[in-house]
Amino acid sequence: MLKAASTMSLTSMDVSFLPRLDPLSKFYPERLAAFNAKANEYEKIFDWISDRFDEEITSQLVTTELGDGNKTLRVLGIGSGDGIVEVKMLKQLKEKFPLIECIVVEPGIEHIARYKELVDEQKDALKGVTFDWRQETIQEFCKANADASKKFHFVSAIHSCYYIARQDLDFYLKAIYGWTKGKILIMIGPGKTGAFADLKENYLDRHIHPKDLLTRAAF
Repeated sequence: MLKAASTMSLTSMDVSFLPRLDPLSKFYPERLAAFNAKANEYEKIFDWISDRFDEEITSQLVTTELGDGNKTLRVLGIGSGDGIVEVKMLKQLKEKFPLIECIVVEPGIEHIARYKELVDEQKDALKGVTFDWRQETIQEFCKANADASKKFHFVSAIHSCYYIARQDLDFYLKAIYGWTKGKILIMIGPGKTGAFADLKENYLDRHIHPKDLLTRAAF
């Protein structure tokens, strides 16, 4: 069974000093957009998806029990936002896996609405992908799936781990790991202190082994 985690540090900006912002706040989408523009983040992520996603994620999934490419790939997006990044990844996955079931866990109703609009705009490219929209937090999703009976071949958490209390990081990230039977992609911002450093040092470096299963991409 293949189970690996890829982590990405996406920008040279040190954001560890920033206060937490409730993702359900009406100001969150605007501030997130401002941060993305300042950090030139999407361009960096899209470059990584174009250059490395197939090697780091898709090709390794092909070597598992889904190698024939005919079975349905089960995908979980945690904190998927407006879907602009997730849709890019789904289109890459579709090149090898024509049938995909994607559960979208996103608490922000505005983000879900934008995600649905994007899917509708790209419905031809996403033919064969079905979506299950869950307007809930990772905490709520975890509670509803405590038995981990459903496994996913690919799990992505894009800038969503910051909204988990530090003391709960270990619990929820282990839950994510338990849901996965393939690959995990966690995108986080850099920082020498705060939740970013805690995530790397106290979970990724210590709990996901062997080390050759942990891939990092720095920008």
